[in-house]
Amino acid sequence: MNLIKDQRLINLNSKNARKQNGTKNSNCIFDFNNVLDNTETDIAYAEIGLISAEIPVSFYIINELNDTLTMSVGGVSNDIQIDDGNYTGNNFISQWTSKITTAFTNIQTTTLSSTTGKLSIQNTGALSIFLNKLGNNGLWELMGFDGATTTVEITAGSTFELPFLLNLLGVNKLMLNSYALATYNLDSANGGYSNTFFSLDVNVPSYGLLQYKNNSQTYSILRTESIDSIDIEILDQDLNSIDFNNQDWLLTLVINIYRYIPAMSNVGFRDAFMKQIKPKEKSEKDLGNTEPDDKEKKPIKKKDETLDFLEN
Repeated sequence: MNLIKDQRLINLNSKNARKQNGTKNSNCIFDFNNVLDNTETDIAYAEIGLISAEIPVSFYIINELNDTLTMSVGGVSNDIQIDDGNYTGNNFISQWTSKITTAFTNIQTTTLSSTTGKLSIQNTGALSIFLNKLGNNGLWELMGFDGATTTVEITAGSTFELPFLLNLLGVNKLMLNSYALATYNLDSANGGYSNTFFSLDVNVPSYGLLQYKNNSQTYSILRTESIDSIDIEILDQDLNSIDFNNQDWLLTLVINIYRYIPAMSNVGFRDAFMKQIKPKEKSEKDLGNTEPDDKEKKPIKKKDETLDFLEN
């Protein structure tokens, strides 16, 4: 099967998009016409690839998805909400202590082990402290509580060491999703085909610029056959929408359309040329008649009758 590649570059600037989640700027729609047309019968298949990306690391480690849990002391319950932003271990403890002091009196002391990376909370008050996970908010797991439990009691005078490490790594993977650019890529999150056509490692620090070049020439076959607009949703490794805090990003995509090559004749130039010349009609001589025609016959000499006597 002979195919020819029709390659099309698509430059996307989130500034030009119809933004679906406001200043988060991670769910965008770009309007085009006939990027891929399923009425073109010569198309065998098409594939999508990311050529380059320039994405600001403007998203926070702690955000609306992982900033709150609930604390109860003596029947009084308050939400402890950490301000959204980027934190080191010491900065986090300072923020955590400040929020608890605002909600209650000085009832606890939190420390971070430089050896294990785990938080320890000491109850310095006279009543038990109850810490509770708030819905699906991820602060519980971020601090190192066991996700299999939703409540921890710290009795007066005791110290509770959280079972897991304080996780301030933040977002380490960006998943580029699109319904219009759906591929046959797989994802463990759903155990089957996903709408992720590419993923990027976040390998620069906060407030830096993530830059990517497709040196590996990685492409994925498209499941879709018709594209008139392109939706792009950028998610984290847990498939949560990224909050870019109103910062714009750039992507350059390529769609490779593989088309069938029309059948070409194998007739050579000489054969094609000779077909244009009408062959000369063959004469009887050409057909094998070796007898000369009347014009070509030699005249017969008239017999001289005066010499007949010689034959007797």
